[in-house]
Amino acid sequence: MDHEKKIEMLQFMLEEKIQEKNVLRNQMENLQGELKQVDMAITTFQGELEKLSGNKLEIQQPIIKGSEIGEAAIEALERLGGSAHYSEVKQEIEKMYTISGLNDKSRSDSVWTYLNKRDDVTKLGRGAFKLNTTASAAEKKDVCRKYGLAPVEDTHWDMGVLHQAHENLSPEDLKKFLDEMSRLSGKDWIDYYRKILTGAKKDTENINF
Repeated sequence: MDHEKKIEMLQFMLEEKIQEKNVLRNQMENLQGELKQVDMAITTFQGELEKLSGNKLEIQQPIIKGSEIGEAAIEALERLGGSAHYSEVKQEIEKMYTISGLNDKSRSDSVWTYLNKRDDVTKLGRGAFKLNTTASAAEKKDVCRKYGLAPVEDTHWDMGVLHQAHENLSPEDLKKFLDEMSRLSGKDWIDYYRKILTGAKKDTENINF
């Protein structure tokens, strides 16, 4: 393939993925809105049921423990805008999961502990944490370019890069790329890849992860 054709192909693929990303973003925003409405309905129904029955109800949610708490904390911190007090992070996690622990204090301590361990998080003091988005993003984008991928200057650039990697890298290079990104970010990019691209064309189960 000549140089001009390759440029055209990459431009087309880039535009296609940007459009795909915008669709996914709209879907995500709609889902977040629906989730808030469902949360409000659950709270209302739970409150009314507790009044009528006189019993305190516990809503069953998936239980997370160990490193799962750390991953959930990062996702919660992202949803909270990138910085928050660990108690706010805990509250955000508990909208979706039940944190394993003996009591509320032990669950709060677990969130603090796992945030404190993360290389991609900065301690701001007084229990507040912030995601290291700028410096780590630059390093990760350098790795992307090494593999011939073109990260877009966007808050969701990592999703676009994963789609590019899926379409363009061999299974061996894909494995190396995901390993490097995992080491840089402290996040399991292999798991992230599988979640983002569930049902995609390339058979991820045949890649020796």
